[in-house]
Amino acid sequence: MDSPKNLPVARGSSVLRLLSVLVVVGAAAFAAGAQGAQSSSAAARALLERFVGAWRTETVIRDASGAEIAHTYGMAAGMPTLGGRWIEFRAASTPPGEADLQILTWDAGARLYRQWLFDADGSWHAAVGTFDPARETLIWRGDKDGASFVIEDRWLSPERMTWTLTRTAGDGRVLATVEGTLVRADR
Repeated sequence: MDSPKNLPVARGSSVLRLLSVLVVVGAAAFAAGAQGAQSSSAAARALLERFVGAWRTETVIRDASGAEIAHTYGMAAGMPTLGGRWIEFRAASTPPGEADLQILTWDAGARLYRQWLFDADGSWHAAVGTFDPARETLIWRGDKDGASFVIEDRWLSPERMTWTLTRTAGDGRVLATVEGTLVRADR
């Protein structure tokens, strides 16, 4: 059974951090409403800015067998920084002390969203994202500790998002899954 330490970030509460990243990018993607929005840096930045605000989070971490190994709750907040070219997203979960910082942006040259996540324990990851307008889903891909991960953010409304993270070994075996929900807390 994989422990939360084997997820793309350090611990079970780190899943909340990933969830927070998903909110930032997913909110931006939902705001796009059309495939052409990614072609414009200004439109992509505007999408990321939709994440700005406060969020309540809930996350369930499951091992390879599907058994629940952790369930967390928390709060997150996003704000634009450095002229609005970046979104800074901070999350904290229960128990207190679990926290992370995420930075998100639009890479106009590569036509991809980019994210970096850093947690209080010193763990980090990087991922790239694309938007699937037909599914209203932002899809992040990355690698961490010899395994790949895919995060799919699906916006149900500007106030609510569901997401899944699947961590897969090189041989195709699913190592862990994480399911989460974000609900806007500032409206």
